[in-house]
Amino acid sequence: MARWLALCRPGFERDAAAELADRLLGSQLGPLGHGFVELVAPPDATPDPERGGLCFVSDLMRVTWLDFQPGVTDRAGPLCDLVSAIRNAKGSEVPVELRVLCPESSQVAGLEKFCGSFSNALRSVLKKRDLITVRAQKALDTDDGDESSHSVSLVVVFISFHRCAICLRPWKDGAQAARRGRVSRGHDAPSRSGSKLAEAFRFFQIPTGDSGGVRLAVDLGAAPGGWTAFLLEKGFMVHAVDNGPMDPILMERYSGKVIHVREDAFRFAVDKAADLLVCDVVDQPARVTDLMLRWALQSQVKTLVFNLKLPMKLCYEEISICLAKLRSGLDAGVSSHRTEAHQLFHDRKEVTVVISHIIR
Repeated sequence: MARWLALCRPGFERDAAAELADRLLGSQLGPLGHGFVELVAPPDATPDPERGGLCFVSDLMRVTWLDFQPGVTDRAGPLCDLVSAIRNAKGSEVPVELRVLCPESSQVAGLEKFCGSFSNALRSVLKKRDLITVRAQKALDTDDGDESSHSVSLVVVFISFHRCAICLRPWKDGAQAARRGRVSRGHDAPSRSGSKLAEAFRFFQIPTGDSGGVRLAVDLGAAPGGWTAFLLEKGFMVHAVDNGPMDPILMERYSGKVIHVREDAFRFAVDKAADLLVCDVVDQPARVTDLMLRWALQSQVKTLVFNLKLPMKLCYEEISICLAKLRSGLDAGVSSHRTEAHQLFHDRKEVTVVISHIIR
């Protein structure tokens, strides 16, 4: 059995644990920390690929734990010794990327700041010992056919100043997790919600409107215009559907590119000409699921991006029911599709779902 570490949003450790117990066959859960779950599983264990990626787990890695003595002043030396031993045992390549992090919103005061400064110090020592090479990030952010897809990353996760987990893995295995994180909203964005959609586009790699020709997007529950503003900036024409008022500055700035439709999101007729549908309506997950399924089956929309709010305690169970209903309905109604769900950094008590690659 190998030791594993799963990172998640603080407060959702039990949902992450339930998901891992359901998806990572043969795993045995260990302690639940603040923003992380420890477990053991077979060395070759992987989540069931037939059910998509993990939703409540932001990153999952097979790790080796390292404990430091109280009062330690040199952490880089023992870390380098362990990295060297792991490389020799695995016969792996020299890492091209280093990530030093801690669980999200760590309760250990000063730990996040420490990780940021320690990263540079550790990288310097790793270079001197020829345990890491330098590769430009642009060289990593390439297609799977590029050699960078076979590169190795070194990830160091501190859960306290005296304990950390080390993971050497193929760069591509952590590429999606690296896309998750804070996104600055526009200087004059009507609300912070635009950051959620911006992160979703980055995390799920959704094509934008400026990637070829003018495209039409429908924003259900648009007011005051956080998601609409992001879509307009990315080159979409937008039908903003909401009985509530839109931000007047936004409407004036993008006059002619955005139409405010004063109508309830659940009563708005399906727009067959739309290329993209986004929805951030605050309602029951089951009701939003039914609405999204109707759009996916009755329109020509190519991509749907929406949030399912989580007011209940059993979040993983509720999301599992909604995703199963979506996939079952889509399997019966379209030729093929890709349905993914993940709790992003900017999500709070919600999960972002994307339906894409729909072939009717």
